[in-house]
Amino acid sequence: MRLRQLGRHVARNLVAQPTRAVLTMSVLGVGIATLATALALERGTAQHVAYVMRGFGPGSIMVVGRKEDGRMASWTGIDLQALSDSLLGQAIVGPTKFFRGQVSVPGSSATPLVYAVLPVMSRLLDRRVVVGDMIDEADEAAASTVCVLGTTVVRALFGSENPLGRRVLIGSTMFTVKGVLPGWGVDQLNLDQDDMVWIPRSTGFARFRLEDRFTGFRVRADDPKETGRVASKVAEVLRARHRLQTYAEDDFRIVIFSDVLRKQRASTATARMVAWAMAGAGLCLGGGLLAAVMMIAVRQRRREIGLKRALGALRRDVSIEWLVESAVLGVSGVTLGFILTQPVAACLRRLAPRLPIQTDLPTVMWAVAGGFVVTLLCTLLPVRAVARIDPSVALQ
Repeated sequence: MRLRQLGRHVARNLVAQPTRAVLTMSVLGVGIATLATALALERGTAQHVAYVMRGFGPGSIMVVGRKEDGRMASWTGIDLQALSDSLLGQAIVGPTKFFRGQVSVPGSSATPLVYAVLPVMSRLLDRRVVVGDMIDEADEAAASTVCVLGTTVVRALFGSENPLGRRVLIGSTMFTVKGVLPGWGVDQLNLDQDDMVWIPRSTGFARFRLEDRFTGFRVRADDPKETGRVASKVAEVLRARHRLQTYAEDDFRIVIFSDVLRKQRASTATARMVAWAMAGAGLCLGGGLLAAVMMIAVRQRRREIGLKRALGALRRDVSIEWLVESAVLGVSGVTLGFILTQPVAACLRRLAPRLPIQTDLPTVMWAVAGGFVVTLLCTLLPVRAVARIDPSVALQ
């Protein structure tokens, strides 16, 4: 059968039954879009876990004061120094104070978060400067007016110029730029992690009159395997500093990174199961409908197929015609699914903003490939049925 004649037959058959064509393409399209969205959800969840790992780091512990009688439990710098001394050689303690401040140079300004940090903060967060030097012990001891800038602040104040050694005004105090932090981008809450400035903690207390009380801080164990033991030591010291009785409840909460990671991995596994269940249901529904509709069409056009065979059409020709017709419907449905992926993902983001849906071209292409495979498999049954039709029986 010639290609032009084959195309004419296929087009005539599809136009003659528009409801079948539209229904099949729609269900396949929705199935592909569902698969792509499910894969995007799985990918986004995996990226969220990676973000949590990067934000905390192995061996990390977060300590947060509990609110009792309308007052948040807190600790002084002396309390945390005692904790740091008790954990010497086992972990590092990094209390911080921050405020949103005006940072400016002639002609430009920004309002980033200004963190008053200890020199151990770079080790605690595993953040090294990409240019210049980090705040060190000498800066802390002398309450030096030096600062380290995030990349967002650098772009806002200096553009593409080198900021090292430049002077910036923070509040009413002039600081010298000592280094630049690496770029981290935005987090899962769409907050810019590079819109920050670090200054020595002693400078923050001296220049900005920050209160020497902390409602939360971080601890990082030198050996991640000893995180549980370090957390127990932290709880013991903090209870002693607040003079809590033996049976009194802790006035703080300790969050261990490994526990957070375990929960995140569990949620990832759940999301993966849901994703593949959604994908399987969508594709099976689309492929099953395609096969069912094509089988109904085979029964309805049984006499037509028998007449073609009686007039000399080969079994191969009839099978190819039906295979091409099914393939056209399948490809059209896959294309429709490709187009629908972004709108479906956008609707899910609007309905559930916390879902970490991450759509990109590789994810969509995997869904399209899966759609092609399902379409091919589901068209084999009606094509086989067409090939087995007996002309003498079909014409009776």
